[in-house]
Amino acid sequence: WEYDNSSKGGTTTVTLDRPIPISLLDTGSGSSSDDDDDLDTIHIVHACVMFVAWGVFAPAGVFVARFYKHYAHWMRVHLILMFSAVLLSLITIIALMSESDPEIDSWNSHQIIGAMVGVVMLVNVLIGLQTKRQLASVESPNY
Repeated sequence: WEYDNSSKGGTTTVTLDRPIPISLLDTGSGSSSDDDDDLDTIHIVHACVMFVAWGVFAPAGVFVARFYKHYAHWMRVHLILMFSAVLLSLITIIALMSESDPEIDSWNSHQIIGAMVGVVMLVNVLIGLQTKRQLASVESPNY
């Protein structure tokens, strides 16, 4: 970036040495399609719900499993929190995928990492269910 504010005539010059993506340019036409607005809204909802799922429910579930095992119903609280995170994730991913056009939208790094986290999340759920089943057969926990 280069910024030049000349005192001669009060003109301002801004020079950019790299191209600006078209999606960031405001054409000034004022015409935007409803599909773009809907997709932007879904992206915002996706971000907010994923924050609640991965920033609130999942850490709270881990916290309960780590520090509250001496309470009677820790497993039930842990399962509710973790399944809430999984359900919110799946719902928002499905909603976002239903609104995107696979012919136009190519996979970017966020989507690739999100897909990998989703697979790991589902494997973790299966491991957790198997562990719960094994614990139930070995001991009589308070859940």
